[in-house]
Amino acid sequence: MNAARPKKSNKTRQVLSALRKRITDGRYRPGDKLPTYDEMEQEFAVSRMVLQQAVGRLRDDGFVRSFNRKGLFVSDAPPHLCRVALLFADSPGDPTWSRMNSALSNETRRLAREHADWRFKIFDGMVGKPTSATKFAELQDDIRARRVAGIVYTPRTFELRSNRAADAPAIPQAFLSAHASEGLSPVIDLDSNRLYQRALTRLVEKGRRRIAILHMADTTFDVNHDALFAEVGLKVHKPWIQWVGRSHPEFAEKLVPLLLDYPATQRPDGLIIADDNLIEHASAGVVASGVRVGVDLDVIAHCNWPWPLPSILPIERIGFDATDLLRRAIEGILAQRDRAEFPAMQKVPPLFEWEVEPPRVLPSPRELGTRPAKRKRDAALAVV
Repeated sequence: MNAARPKKSNKTRQVLSALRKRITDGRYRPGDKLPTYDEMEQEFAVSRMVLQQAVGRLRDDGFVRSFNRKGLFVSDAPPHLCRVALLFADSPGDPTWSRMNSALSNETRRLAREHADWRFKIFDGMVGKPTSATKFAELQDDIRARRVAGIVYTPRTFELRSNRAADAPAIPQAFLSAHASEGLSPVIDLDSNRLYQRALTRLVEKGRRRIAILHMADTTFDVNHDALFAEVGLKVHKPWIQWVGRSHPEFAEKLVPLLLDYPATQRPDGLIIADDNLIEHASAGVVASGVRVGVDLDVIAHCNWPWPLPSILPIERIGFDATDLLRRAIEGILAQRDRAEFPAMQKVPPLFEWEVEPPRVLPSPRELGTRPAKRKRDAALAVV
């Protein structure tokens, strides 16, 4: 008989699973009081030690909290409602780590400080690293244990969604900077064409007619330069459209002086730095050329609000708001949880500095499940 009796560790897992399921299913909602230890001991037919082990794990995971002489309560911000996993292919310090990644990481910390309901867990180095498999296994464990409310994928992590373990539950998802051709949903994409249109228009308004563009090689998708320039009444001078590889942004410091090493009437009088990872080196190249910014040349550079990179030159900035990206992703996660309507694709507009507004308040995760379900507009609004 003793051999058939479940081990205490198995009993602990059973109690843990049962209590966690009651919380994640909404039987016990945020702030609700749980049954007493005596009541749970009787219900589950386990010892106080087993029960304390299960409750301790729930407490460590953020599902419950305890008050002396008052009992156990569901946390106000349990992880299955309030913690979002943010996935990056690279790690900080990698040559390929982008300033967009830095802006998103910075914003998760700021939002967590300002919005007590929300927590973010960053998984970096998820692709092609010695530790990638370990981090992916950690993410899978968090999904199984319902320690995340949703997943936000960034570029080059999209393929991870298809590697979900068979026993992992469905979970809401959102994809940043994806493209419709990749068949993902919901997507929060950057309206890069609009950025080029607005930057070109701004330079033309300032009287510039000979405009060069410096791209990052792996971030230029479907850019029709001929059409963009034609919209503002200009023709493309192909040698002035240049690309720099992400792994060697320092090449911009040598490339820009070559673009500007011509007589005043034969060189660019406007420059668009289309990726903020190039600003530092491109600016150094402008200084080395001796061309005067604001007199001989006007420069408009991409940035990630609200974290623009300082520049030694008087340049204008246009870019995308990292806070807005995260807010839209969270709204998509909430909509999937509530089976509410949400666009399968959103284009985030670029903003000049004078257009950036104070961050909007994030929606409350504790509204999940409190609104009546609506029929989805798009059947492709999937969960992994």
